[in-house]
Amino acid sequence: MPRLDGRLGAGIGFALAAGLAWGLVFVAPVLLPDYSPAMLTFGRYLAFGLVALLLAWRDRRALAQLSRADWLEALKLAAVFKAPVEALFSLKPFAPLGRTLKEQRSS
Repeated sequence: MPRLDGRLGAGIGFALAAGLAWGLVFVAPVLLPDYSPAMLTFGRYLAFGLVALLLAWRDRRALAQLSRADWLEALKLAAVFKAPVEALFSLKPFAPLGRTLKEQRSS
């Protein structure tokens, strides 16, 4: 079996971590049915923001080279693309499953 070099192994690890974090978006409403969509969204933004802050700190020299126009464009893209996605996630499409799990816990 061929041995993975450090970069490939790290890439696979980061891909798995990203997939797990993305999957929590769907699992959290099922596991925490008493929390409102707004609370779940706040928690998701807080967690992802902390991870982004740690990654940005490691690459702070490159970020310092970005212009104000770059930051404004990033803000516009985040507002246009992220808001509709969060609105869709707040619909709680898995609410019936959450009620079933809650009923199982109470019995």
